[in-house]
Amino acid sequence: MEYKIVESTKSGINTEESFLIVKGNESFLRIIGQNPHYMLMTATANEDNGEYSVCMDTNILLESFQTLAEEININIAYHYDIKKRPYISITFKDKKYFLENGDTIISKFFEIYNKLLSSKEMKELYDELSVFNDGRDVYLSDGVYLRKDGSLYE
Repeated sequence: MEYKIVESTKSGINTEESFLIVKGNESFLRIIGQNPHYMLMTATANEDNGEYSVCMDTNILLESFQTLAEEININIAYHYDIKKRPYISITFKDKKYFLENGDTIISKFFEIYNKLLSSKEMKELYDELSVFNDGRDVYLSDGVYLRKDGSLYE
């Protein structure tokens, strides 16, 4: 499922423009700002109208965003919202740069997010299947093993 950008209905965001980056009914990122300064940030709260709920796995959301910033070599800032929930932001001082590169940046974010989520799910599968709880690899079938770190090998 591809992401889409929708207008935000969240009150309390004091900015001229406020958008949400969503997949399905789950929100991941916000774009807020006023021309020419825009900020891309991780979402921390549901929309007021209930249409979009914030990403359920905050740790993977934050780790994905941090990895994204490292990969595109952009500085990030760490914050807490009014309810003390952590979020990370990137400020773009040039709207043109964001408009030209935004799709690539957001697509890269979701690529990283999906990879980390998949790894987490495989680690959880390992924990469920591991009989000995000693770090031994788990045999699945057809010569395929699952490591404790969630990776597979033959």
